[in-house]
Amino acid sequence: MSQKNTLPSFTPILIVGAGPAGATASLTLSHLGMEHLIIDKATFPRDKICGDGLDLKIPRIFKHLNRPEWTEELLNTPDIFLPAWGVRMVAPNGRATDNIYTPPADTKAYPPFVTAKRQDFDNFLVNKIASPYADLRTDASLEALRRTPQGWEADILYQNQLQTVACQLLMAADGDHSTILRHLQQRKIDRVHYASSVRVYYKNVAGLHPQNLIEFHFRKELPMGYFWIFPLPNGCANVGLGIQSRIAAERDVNLRAVLDKLLYHTPDISPRFEQAQALEPVKGWGIPLASRRRNCVGDNYMLLGDAASLVNPLNGEGIGTAMLSGYIAAHYAQKAIQRNNFTAQTLAGYEQDMSLRLQDEVKAYNMALRFDHKRWYFPTLNTLFALNIPNRWMKKSMHQWHNTAFEQEIKLRFLNQ
Repeated sequence: MSQKNTLPSFTPILIVGAGPAGATASLTLSHLGMEHLIIDKATFPRDKICGDGLDLKIPRIFKHLNRPEWTEELLNTPDIFLPAWGVRMVAPNGRATDNIYTPPADTKAYPPFVTAKRQDFDNFLVNKIASPYADLRTDASLEALRRTPQGWEADILYQNQLQTVACQLLMAADGDHSTILRHLQQRKIDRVHYASSVRVYYKNVAGLHPQNLIEFHFRKELPMGYFWIFPLPNGCANVGLGIQSRIAAERDVNLRAVLDKLLYHTPDISPRFEQAQALEPVKGWGIPLASRRRNCVGDNYMLLGDAASLVNPLNGEGIGTAMLSGYIAAHYAQKAIQRNNFTAQTLAGYEQDMSLRLQDEVKAYNMALRFDHKRWYFPTLNTLFALNIPNRWMKKSMHQWHNTAFEQEIKLRFLNQ
């Protein structure tokens, strides 16, 4: 991290936001030998409201950066990162299934999930950024943007001074409330493709599985949503719920009230919280789903992570997808620099690559929207659980995810076009 009081007057690439998407873009650019400036308005470590689940995209990306030791570091820091060896899913009628991953005997055991507070995981990534190619500045706030013939001029408040940096390519990784999205007039919330969520950290929640299974509870109070309990290190847990924003608005759902009811006035859940202690007030946030596509590229810019609306619409997972977007975007940024061509056409392959990776989830979510959730949602879920379909699907998927993470290359299908 640079300790200079002044920012460079020019950088080929400016990354705004050092969360998982921006940090991974920076790590990948450094891996490719590309100079860049990365800024974030916060000072790390800092809290970030999230479900705190990390999937196998993370070790896959570390492997592609030739940094497999970072995966080992995750596994060997139990006070920050907790291995979760599977999933507990609970149907609306209360039927529960535990899906525990058993790795093949001839492979190294790696859990299908790891949990960590975003405060810790994001700090972990930021601390890896240092390289001769990366200039990281925190507590640096983007205040204004202007188009130029060569790209952009960015006014950045840093060290109590408003400083101007010119760049050829802008990589927006500053989240759902992105300053850059607002400048581009792209931040328009469609409640059908947006989720509302609340979270609170607890300590001493009863009934957690000894193998730290992450829990998804599909409740009648939450159509097109779920209640979760994710174990965390040191006896803590991330507890929360999420629901499609349109349904929340139509039914006037108060998420905090629903969470309170589940935790303290529900026979099957409340006993688990009788001795638990809340470690913070309930916090809320919005989730931009990938089912509503944004224009992720344009002349001299790319959108990453939540700024690009890339959250899996079926399960709300966004960290791994954000990191994947950063990894892929960095390769298209390298292409633009090498060709000295920053047009939307040059960068378009990045959007195509990301859309391809999320197309199955988006299709399934959009198909679900065609049905009346008031009539079909809960009966269908109960039927699926009765037929053991989620259990069989999860067991098969966990093995596929493991194979993908450690055996398959991240293909950039449109990079050479």
